Amino acid sequence: MTHGKYIIQKSKAFLSSLWENKEEQDASAKNALEPGDIIGVSRYGGTYEHYAVYIGNDRVIHYAGEGGDFSDKISIHEAPMEEFLKDAKSFFVLEFPDSYGKPSKHYSVAASVFTPYKNTADMLKTKKYRLYSPEETVKRARSRIGETKYNLLFGNCEHFAIWCKTGISESHQVNAVLRMIYPLVVEIVSEN
Repeated sequence: MTHGKYIIQKSKAFLSSLWENKEEQDASAKNALEPGDIIGVSRYGGTYEHYAVYIGNDRVIHYAGEGGDFSDKISIHEAPMEEFLKDAKSFFVLEFPDSYGKPSKHYSVAASVFTPYKNTADMLKTKKYRLYSPEETVKRARSRIGETKYNLLFGNCEHFAIWCKTGISESHQVNAVLRMIYPLVVEIVSEN
């Protein structure tokens, strides 16, 4: 066997083992979920992420329309995991730091950790930040069932899910977009 063929065979075997391990890890991730976990899925090729509170028995509480994230009347409601996942092949579980900061995302295959940008608002949030127990997290989620005050910038699914776990209503997705457009707004305002 030539060296090139050997490398190709080894590469195929390695990639095949990664795929098999991914399927095993996906199944173990779903089985490892505990009530009170904050979970998320990436939608439309990473255009946005949707979040929920896992409450057990393959059920979640999330801020969404009955027929989809933005369809029908948007409210906080209990739903089956299938409604939350829709067509997603995988989901992630957020792991919250002991002190204020952006939670880590634990995927089936890889983890993405972000070191938060510290500013005055973050320091104020640090004082309010706390991690609720799984039981408290589910209780907090249930306390808001029926709410219909959805707002993309100030009260979306991520705000809701993170509030249930930490007491802080925050969307790191919205914060990232605002950080990107802030310099443009400053430039436009300063030109006028």
